[in-house]
Amino acid sequence: MRGSRHFLARTNDTLSLDSASVDDGVARVYLHGTLTGLRGACDHPRGRIQIEETARALPAVDSVVLYRNGRRTDLTPSGRGRG
Repeated sequence: MRGSRHFLARTNDTLSLDSASVDDGVARVYLHGTLTGLRGACDHPRGRIQIEETARALPAVDSVVLYRNGRRTDLTPSGRGRG
């Protein structure tokens, strides 16, 4: 994914995937870094949604749990959510 119109492409330099696993239908995605590239309130849920929908494309995944810097998160900026 290249180009500034793709949210995740704008975060490549600041947010990276450490690992991911699936166990009993739950995908756990471990990220490291800082969430950047947000361009307003409509962008706030975009990272979470893109990652969750990508993980849910796997038949074995029923739900997704995100972690950033070792803590559970919903990737909401400014302390509005976990992490």
